[in-house]
Amino acid sequence: MKNTIFRALSLAVALVCLCVRADEQAVEIHDRIKQDSIQGNRVALTLDACSGRYDEALVDFLVKNRIPATIFATKRWLDRNAGAVVTLQANRDLFDIENHGERHIPAIIGKDREVYGIAGAQDLPHLRREVQEGARAVEKATGVAPRW
Repeated sequence: MKNTIFRALSLAVALVCLCVRADEQAVEIHDRIKQDSIQGNRVALTLDACSGRYDEALVDFLVKNRIPATIFATKRWLDRNAGAVVTLQANRDLFDIENHGERHIPAIIGKDREVYGIAGAQDLPHLRREVQEGARAVEKATGVAPRW
């Protein structure tokens, strides 16, 4: 089921990754997931779990209807919604929990830069911390290191 989600992403999504070279310069890389040979229309459902509350009715609907989703969760959301993580983990065949950062800081550098009204990281070390601490939180909550 998880592979189906990632294959569906390949139909419409270009991934942007932030990579760091030895000289500490940020580089933006654009890549695509390989398309598969499955025919027909498909959708990849992704949900952002930033800092708000858990939507139990939505997750119950997804479970009841066997609809898979990838949840991109921040450390902040994981800390505030431990009960939700238990429910999502009880349905691992449907849900992947992936990294959305520690505090939901956009992956741009410069405190004067923003995306959707949210200020970016002060500098590269702060951005690195945002990503690494988010990944640690996902692994601590789920026992599985995030892929994204």
